[in-house]
Amino acid sequence: VRDRGPGDKNFAAMHSRLRRDPKDAPENVFYTLLCRVALGYVETIPDPGPARQGLWGNLAKYVQGETQDWPEPIFANNGKNRRELRIVPDNDFPHHALVCAHTRTGFREFVSFHGREYTCPVFLIAYRRCSPRAPAPASATSPSTWLC
Repeated sequence: VRDRGPGDKNFAAMHSRLRRDPKDAPENVFYTLLCRVALGYVETIPDPGPARQGLWGNLAKYVQGETQDWPEPIFANNGKNRRELRIVPDNDFPHHALVCAHTRTGFREFVSFHGREYTCPVFLIAYRRCSPRAPAPASATSPSTWLC
């Protein structure tokens, strides 16, 4: 959601907490949180597709003939509970996070199933989206004038 500046009522509380003078809030800014997350015991799957479809973690390897073993469900209760991962082998507690190792974009995906317990917001990042053809705004030369 775009922060339209001092008159934006959706961001008024944040402006008053971040700025000495809320009227100095920058215009046309987006925000994102950078968080520290404790992953704990992770379940790693090769592709995010099986998790999105609620199927099996190693189903892709089985289908491609890389293994003859039928894959175990990655979710609890034989795949029926998608809010919890399966139990860690030789323990009585579930995996804490899911890591999709090979995605189409080349980036790994991390999914934490207990976000409230294991996530700590560290930074609030303010940024502007600029068209590649448009010149940067004058204030962009001095990031301290618009970054929080």
